[in-house]
Amino acid sequence: MVLLHAYSSTNSGDGLLVEEAVKLVRSVDPSSTVTILALDPDSFADGPRRTHVNPFTLKRETLRSLDLASRSIASVLRGGRLPKAARLLISNADLVVGVGVVISAAATRSRL
Repeated sequence: MVLLHAYSSTNSGDGLLVEEAVKLVRSVDPSSTVTILALDPDSFADGPRRTHVNPFTLKRETLRSLDLASRSIASVLRGGRLPKAARLLISNADLVVGVGVVISAAATRSRL
């Protein structure tokens, strides 16, 4: 499972929504592996079958402001799309969940 729009746990609203989304998924499939795409993955705690990565690098790193700005501009120039590696991660997921929304994997594959 891939969880989108996690941003940062330093914003208590974002952190709470991420935790609730993970709980909801785990209530259906307790053994699910969750990859959370967050702009500030360092602010979240990894756990069993749970990792947090930056959507631009797919690494557990919070980008500095200038690097984040340049990668965001590159994303806009690609038509608002994430880098290919992130798109592949999403398209290969069994379930894609956006904070506050559930998206079927089939619908996501058709858009990538």
